Amino acid sequence: MLVPGEQLRANGWSQFMQSGAFMLGPVLGAALYPAALPLPAIMLTDVFGALAGLPSVAVVKIPDPKREKGRAPNIFREMKEGAAVLLRDKKAHVLTFTVLCAWCACSPVHAFPAHDQQALSRHGLARQRH
Repeated sequence: MLVPGEQLRANGWSQFMQSGAFMLGPVLGAALYPAALPLPAIMLTDVFGALAGLPSVAVVKIPDPKREKGRAPNIFREMKEGAAVLLRDKKAHVLTFTVLCAWCACSPVHAFPAHDQQALSRHGLARQRH
């Protein structure tokens, strides 16, 4: 479902808040852990955060997108339509292709972290622990 133009600003704020939460969450967790709080107590902060967010989700009405009459949902057709939109938009096409290439290059490296350390140490490139 595409966001209508008049709601793009709200979508931007939502993305901004989500990015902030993704950055601050680990920092706060790392700060709470050495504060002598047991791990279950730290995990409860996530539960309290979810409970605090429930009222806002309960208030917001998510509209049901109108479908063209006679067209049943079809994931392959929708993927084809999405790919056509990406190919028409040069900037989106380049960005998507760049991210795909980076993901394909980095995913195998991160799949086996222990193997990476062994391979790096064989070539003298591993970080030395002090």
